This record gives sequence, structure tokens and C-alpha cells, in this order.
Amino acid sequence: FMSTVAHEIRTPLSLVLGFVSIIDKKLNTIIFPQMKNKDLLIVKTREQLRKNIEIIQSEGKRFVSLLDELLDITKIEDGMVETKKEPASILNVVKCSMKLTRSLVERNNLEFKKDMKGKLPFILANKAQLEQVVINLINNAIKFTEKGTVFVKVEKKEDDFFNFEITDTGIGIAEDKIARLFDPYQQAENIERNYGGTGLGLAITKKLVELQKGTISMKSVP
Repeated sequence: FMSTVAHEIRTPLSLVLGFVSIIDKKLNTIIFPQMKNKDLLIVKTREQLRKNIEIIQSEGKRFVSLLDELLDITKIEDGMVETKKEPASILNVVKCSMKLTRSLVERNNLEFKKDMKGKLPFILANKAQLEQVVINLINNAIKFTEKGTVFVKVEKKEDDFFNFEITDTGIGIAEDKIARLFDPYQQAENIERNYGGTGLGLAITKKLVELQKGTISMKSVP
């Protein structure tokens, strides 16, 4: 049911975002340049239109992201996600994940650091799913960090396992609340409600890690 509803909503939403993008382009390349009038009301109206379109695009993209999470969790729970493993570069996985999240880090005025310890060879894994895991964890760190650092560290452990560690200087949570954060639709003290999101990000991350035959855990204090 969730999967069907998400698909049905996603299609018209994608059309809406597409048309908003066209409107935004036309306004900025054709309409606004012709508006030479310096009248204060016209200037204010033009800027308000720009801001309104930015909000529609931003909230629309956030809505698509929430739908994607619903689709991801239903596919995983129904056993519809394949884990085809191929040789993947750990260095490339981290570089790509940091590249895709760097703009959000900079927008929030945070420092982005990494520590790649030792020689990081190719491993047998599903590269796309591994990148999704690292990106989810970085985004989660960014969401709950108002100032300071998001730190990505990778090091080789025993028995050919590798440890990916994402650390932040955010608000943290109590230790007794950690376990249920990996359950679908669970939020700690309604924190997710205040910061946005479905409460599915860490649940999806945990399931993807387990599909790779790995484990995930969290350490934190408020």
C-alpha cells in the first residue's frame, strides 16, 4: 500500500517540480530582465516571487526525498532489494559521498574533515548501497549539528572488515534512546519532528548495512 501510494504521489509531484523549474527559468531569463522599473513595489514583488519559487522547489524536493524513503523501506522489507556485489574502491565511495553532501555542509557553515587510515584497497560490495549508507549518515550528522564539525573516518579492522565512522558535534541523544533509532518510524523524543524527516533514514541505513553483511552502531551523549 505504501509503495503504491508513494508511486502515485511521486508522478504528479515530479510534473509540478518540472513546470516550476520552467517557470523559474523563464522569469529569470526573460521576464525579470525586462522589468527595468525601479518602483519599490515592483522590486519587492519580484524578490518575493523569487523566494516563493525557491520555497516550492525546496519543499518539493524534500517531499520527493520523503517518498523515496518510503519506497526504499517497503522494497527492503519485501525483499525486493538485490545486493549485487562487485569490486568497489573504498576511497571512491567516501570521496563521492562527501562530494554529494559538501554543499549542504557548507550551507550550514560546518567543517568537513576526513581521515583515511592505512591502505584502502578495493572491497567486494554493492557500491551504490554503500554510498547511500555513508550519505545517509553524513546527512543525519549535518541535520543535528548547528555548529562545529562532521568527521568521516575509515580504517581497516581485523578479518578484512573496514570500519566507517561518521562523527559530529551535534546535539546528541541519551544512550538509552539509541537502540530504537534504528527501528522504522521511531524518533527519539520527537526530535525528528522538530528537524523534519520520516524517521526512516537510520532504519534504511541499518538494513542496507546488514545486506552487505556488516553491522552498525551508535555512541552518543546529550
